[in-house]
Order: sequence, then structure tokens, then C-alpha cells
Amino acid sequence: MRYDAVIAGGSIAGLLCARELARRGHSVLVLEKGHEIGTPEHCGGLVSRSGLDELDIGPSSRHVRGRIHRAALYSPNGGSFEIDSGPCDIVEVDRRELDKQAARQAHDAGAHIRTRSEFKRFGGRVAKTSFGDIECDILVDATGVTSLIMKKMRSGVLVSAQSEVSADWIKEGCVEVHLDAVKYPGFFAWSIASEDGRGKVGVAGAEINASQALHDLLESRGRYSETRRINAPIWVGGCAAKLVDGMTVTVGDAAGQSKPTTAGGIFSCGMGGIMAGAAISDYLESGDKAALESYPRSWNAKFGAEFTRQLAARRLLARLDNGTIDELVGAVTPKIASEISKDGTFDFHVSSIVKMLGAYGTMRLARRLPMSDIARLMTGVGKV
Repeated sequence: MRYDAVIAGGSIAGLLCARELARRGHSVLVLEKGHEIGTPEHCGGLVSRSGLDELDIGPSSRHVRGRIHRAALYSPNGGSFEIDSGPCDIVEVDRRELDKQAARQAHDAGAHIRTRSEFKRFGGRVAKTSFGDIECDILVDATGVTSLIMKKMRSGVLVSAQSEVSADWIKEGCVEVHLDAVKYPGFFAWSIASEDGRGKVGVAGAEINASQALHDLLESRGRYSETRRINAPIWVGGCAAKLVDGMTVTVGDAAGQSKPTTAGGIFSCGMGGIMAGAAISDYLESGDKAALESYPRSWNAKFGAEFTRQLAARRLLARLDNGTIDELVGAVTPKIASEISKDGTFDFHVSSIVKMLGAYGTMRLARRLPMSDIARLMTGVGKV
């Protein structure tokens, strides 16, 4: 059995890579270790409509469950501000259905997808799998955060827990973000509405008992019911892997392509898969290994500066104690909240974070945080 490319992992990145390769006439096999594409779903499921369009998936009634109109950010003492997220045109999607749509597109283009099929190792242009050896020219690693953990790149890994919840305190079209350096160190808790009275509620942080933290959050909010819970590691360490290593190409979460600020990656990881697919196709058609290097160049040109700034923002916010978080949130006036609402996009949102921090005051921040990180946040220049 032989394919031009074998893709280990049926993630959004792996599936879109397969779609691009198959559309250009190459034989491709996707191996998904789990029993179902899109499961387990541990993603918050937020993405912009423009992002879906650029991924060439497009909003569909099959996977789009609701539009997000507003976002509220809460500090530990209960302070808050709200922004109008309407201009960003954000939707909440069913990730299981979104991934299945990507799988349908890949299949229709000519890709072969197998579930319950485990990739083991690659060498000598042979991919060893749970059902035998597969000859191939290229191996694509789309195995997710597990790949980074296996490479001992643990500093960017946080633990998370997320539940699908029914509760009358979940309001249609609303996202909530709860900052607390004690309960959720290095990250936050969230609530994302799918519809009125139903949505996803989750927590993440460094070295916490995520299940207990989620339970405590839910209990504090009032009456609720859970219909599903997922515990999973998330990656907030920025692009961390070598994207091309010999005949192995890495995409998606396995490449650290999820956003350092929110760990969301539908758009950035999906684009990684598309860009990798184009580069691999060029290599297969030309035989020139240099063609593979167009993938990291393309991804860095689109996301490199933004991810540098997002990673700086993540590290700055992770250093703040609860008192400073309370002051920062309290400093955001209705006028500044309105400016944040009009500024930036969901996929490239650092300018909004800069406005929020600017409300607190650069000099006050500088007394608590390294100026080098502040400079990276403002400019996107330099490695974090």
C-alpha cells in the first residue's frame, strides 16, 4: 500500500492539509486514532465568519450554532467591562460537525480517511501503523498537543476542563471570561453560549485540578446540568515545533499553531494545514525539497508577528496578581470598551489587548513587568 502523503491525526489542520493535497491530485491517507472525527471536542468553538471563509469551509447550518454579540470580562473582585463583539462577526461552532465537514471535503477531493487507526513511527519513507506498513513520501504530524508533550515541550502546556452545560445564566450570544490568578493561574475561566440556556463552560490554568476548579465555578453560578465533560491539555506556548524536519511536516496544535492568548486554533491551525498542503504538493510535483520550506515562510508571514505579540501578552497577564487584575479591569472605561469593540479582529486581536493594558497605564505596568515583554507586545519584534 502506498500514498504520496500519510497524515497522522484527523484534526482540522490534518484534514485541511489532506483536502489541499487531494484537490491537487495527490494520494493521501488520514489516520485518526480515535473512533470518530471531531471527538473528543475540547475546543471552545469560536471562530470568525471571515476565518471560515478563508479556510474554504464557510458557515453552515450543520456546524454554526450561534452568533456571538457581546463579550464580558470579569476580575476576581467582580469588576467587569463588556465589549460589543458584533463587528468581529464571531460564531460558535459545533467542532465535531466542523471537523466532519472538513473530512467530507477531503474525501470528496479524493483523500482516504481511517478511524481507529494509530500511527506509530516514520522512517525510510515508511509509516508504521496499527494495521501495517504504509509507503509514503511525506509524513504529516497532526497529532495535536500530545506531540509537543512527547517532545518534552511542557512549558507551554496547561490543563483544562470544559463541560457542555444547560443553565439559565447562560445568555444567548454572550461570552464570559473570568480572570483569577489564584483559581486559574496563567489563564482564565470561560462561558460560551450556543443558545439561550445552553453552552460550554470551562477552566484552564497551570498546575491546577481542572475538574475541581470547573466544579467550583459551576456551583458558584447557580442551578445547572452537565451533559458532557472533557479534560484535555491545551497549548499556549506559541509556534514551538520545527515545521519541516526532513520528510516530516508538522501542522496544527502539534506545531504550536493555537493562539497563545486563548488556545483557540480553528483558523490558525487550519491555515497551517492548508499552507502545508500547498507546499507538500509543490514538492511532490517538482521533487525539490526546498519547496517544503515555503510552508514555514507562509505561516510566519501571516501569523509570526501576531503570535509573538500574543505570547508577550500571555506572559504579561500571567505575571499579574489579583489586585493588579482588579485595577486593570477597573481602569477600562465605557469609552475605552467602545474603542476595543471597534478595533482589531477575532483572529488578530492583540491591538485590543494593548488598548486594555493602555487603560491601566504603561508606566504602572512597567513597575510590575519587564519592559522587554512590553516592547514585544507593542511591536511584535523579538522572540519570547
